[in-house]
Amino acid sequence: MRAVWCFVIALGCGGGDSDCPDFAQIRGGTFSRTADTLTWTLEVAGIPAELTFDQSAVPSFVEEYSWGVDIDANGDGTHEWEVAAKHYKMDGPERMVTDVIGATQTDLWRIEGAAGTIAGSLDATLSGNTFTFTLDAGEDAGLDMVQASSKFVYRTAYQHGGLTDRCEDSFE
Repeated sequence: MRAVWCFVIALGCGGGDSDCPDFAQIRGGTFSRTADTLTWTLEVAGIPAELTFDQSAVPSFVEEYSWGVDIDANGDGTHEWEVAAKHYKMDGPERMVTDVIGATQTDLWRIEGAAGTIAGSLDATLSGNTFTFTLDAGEDAGLDMVQASSKFVYRTAYQHGGLTDRCEDSFE
């Protein structure tokens, strides 16, 4: 099978909350595609050596951390998929995490209206300040529509207290 490369780069500061900590401030992102794989990167301002997961001030089962990309394959303004590394606050004591990817759920999500379902597996890595999400093009039948011309929204979120204690960053 012949490899076909598409490459898109989006650089600059995100448009979200400038009060977010470095790990939630977006600095850039890329997309590339071959016939067999889709790959996104998401660079943040910094990742500390440790992050506190399951913070006592965060309500249980709320999304505490999220790094990901919304995918609007056909450019109609609604995203059909999301690739992301997420962590939902669990009951239990706070814990210090040094392996962010190991402590998060990494999946391909199919988005339908306000709901999402896991549509496939995703290989996620973190090197320095850059998350890389790699997906086999066969994970979901519609992924053949995802091209460099598709619309991507790079997003981060950090819940650090009650339901209003949240910061988010995003850019297209």
